[in-house]
Amino acid sequence: MRDVGLDVRVDREGDPGRLPTTTQLAVYRIVQESLTNAWKHGQPGAPVHASLTYRPDTVEITVVNRRADDGTRGPGTGHGLVGMRERATMTGGTMTAGPRGDDFTVAVRMPAVPASGQMPRDRITSTQQERTTR
Repeated sequence: MRDVGLDVRVDREGDPGRLPTTTQLAVYRIVQESLTNAWKHGQPGAPVHASLTYRPDTVEITVVNRRADDGTRGPGTGHGLVGMRERATMTGGTMTAGPRGDDFTVAVRMPAVPASGQMPRDRITSTQQERTTR
C-alpha cells in the first residue's frame, strides 16, 4: 500500500510466529482490507495507523485512518467490511468498524487459536503428528 502512496504506520507488539496458519491468514486479510478501505475512502495524504498486538491467547488489530472530508465515497462494493467481520467471526473473534470523530476505525479481537481448534505449529506433539500421518 505504501507503493500506491498510502502513509502506513505500523506498531507491533508480541510474537506472531506461533500462530496457526488460519489465524495468520485472517490477520493478513483483515489488515489488507482495512488498508484498502483507508486508501479508497480515507483522506488523501493522511497517515493510517495500524496496530497489531499478539498475546498468548488473543490477537488484536486496530486500523485507524482519517475520513475524507468531502463526504464522497470511493469506489467499492461494500463487501470489504462484511468479509473482515466474517473472518473475525469464523475464528471466534469480534470486529467493530465505523466512524469515530474524524477518523474511521476497524478494531478486531480474535483468539490466537481459532474456534476451529487448529493448533499452533509448535504445539503438536509427536503422538498427534503420528496420528495425522497414518
